[in-house]
Amino acid sequence: MTAGGKWADLGPRLASGLAMVVIGAGAIWVGGAWFTALAVVASGLMVWELAAMMRPGSPAAVPLGLAAALAVLVALILPDRAALVLLALPALAGALVLKRDPAIFALYGLGIMLAAWGLVVFRGE
Repeated sequence: MTAGGKWADLGPRLASGLAMVVIGAGAIWVGGAWFTALAVVASGLMVWELAAMMRPGSPAAVPLGLAAALAVLVALILPDRAALVLLALPALAGALVLKRDPAIFALYGLGIMLAAWGLVVFRGE
């Protein structure tokens, strides 16, 4: 156990959580490009974190996160069917590259990207 006990990191966690709430609420309130940017960035970060958790130290985590964010951004200007195919590509690529529980990565990765894309499309941004 650390010198501060198991609650030693509570302050930084609360501060980062509050910052995320403020940024997220602000982007939701303002809408438009800010909301779209939040969804795109969040999807990339979430896929990066998923890859980093499933294969710690993998050099593929950052490129997968960038590919996911780019796929969500480009999918927003494509027809729905083409967008769905594009959103599946980073999830499938990650499943092949990471080679650890590929079905889990593909499902979670696709879910992340569909959620981000769906939020923006649903809001009509």
